[in-house]
Amino acid sequence: MTTEIEAQVLNINYDDVITEIKKFGAIQKYDWVKFRIAVFHPCLTIEEQKEKYGFIFTRIRDEGMGKVTITTKVKTKTSEKFVDEYEIETKNSFDECRKLLTANHLNMKAYQERLRQKWIIPNRPEIKEIVFDIWPGLPLYMEVEANTEKDLTNFLDEINVDKKMIRYTGASAFYEEIIGVSKDDINFNIPKLDFKHVNEILKEYVTKADEFNQILIKQKEFLSKIGFDKLFEGGKSRKVKKSSRKSSRK
Repeated sequence: MTTEIEAQVLNINYDDVITEIKKFGAIQKYDWVKFRIAVFHPCLTIEEQKEKYGFIFTRIRDEGMGKVTITTKVKTKTSEKFVDEYEIETKNSFDECRKLLTANHLNMKAYQERLRQKWIIPNRPEIKEIVFDIWPGLPLYMEVEANTEKDLTNFLDEINVDKKMIRYTGASAFYEEIIGVSKDDINFNIPKLDFKHVNEILKEYVTKADEFNQILIKQKEFLSKIGFDKLFEGGKSRKVKKSSRKSSRK
């Protein structure tokens, strides 16, 4: 088990942040890649999950470059910030892993997609990774993982992020904060979340419709810019050269 010392930063200007982290020697580990994610409930009722944990789930993730991981993430009721993580990497396929967990009577609660780009700073080993994530229907945000909370806090100060935009949660909470979709709906009631169907999937849950519509417009523009416009049509993403990366665990 490890504890993830990480924070997310909302409402960023992507180009400005890239310029800033390059000042510290940041290099791109891999360009934008589509992740496929299958999320499973633990062997607990929803009521038991809410009673005992901030959140708990098991995830299979296909990172699109021959790497598949199985991860359980747990945030206790008493934890204010960080998450405990149990993770293994497997040579088996996404579908093989999904069948394994299903055969063990874990209920698959959702299929999800997202895009991720990863950066590292070779001369700053205390900063494990800097990633940029795009979820269907959410603005792009940054996530930084470090060795210690002090390392994390110092680095966020160094790159001049707006402290009011720092979070220690995750995508489900961002859906609630930004477009008004309850995180309970994201976690328990929405079985599929992909780019092609995001509007029809979320429109009945959204309470901040104007914000949601503006995000979709900007998201389509940005995805077109980086070569992933076909995702909104259900097509394949652009081809990405394989990286010689070691691990890209989250």
